Amino acid sequence: YCLTPKSNLSDLIYLTGLLNSRLLSFWFKKTFVATDKLFPYVRKSQLELVPISTNLSYKEKIVSLVINQQEEFSDDTQKQIDDLVYKLYGLLPEEIKIIEAVIY
Repeated sequence: YCLTPKSNLSDLIYLTGLLNSRLLSFWFKKTFVATDKLFPYVRKSQLELVPISTNLSYKEKIVSLVINQQEEFSDDTQKQIDDLVYKLYGLLPEEIKIIEAVIY
């Protein structure tokens, strides 16, 4: 799929960070039950339902982390993004444990 940002590139970079977080991966799997393990895909209609937070302080931090990666997120960067996304969406430690047990 190809995404075209409606406003600016940082929105697309932010979306990339969110979609690659463990929280939104968990949400997507639970919401849409993606069972195709060989060729997972996201439909446009599904992407439009992703709960996107617009908290600017978190957005700037996530965009910065995504931009500073060359090709692939390092484990450290992935953890930093996940921690920011958990805070962004107000998750409790118990909820984080559930997500990380399922995603790992």
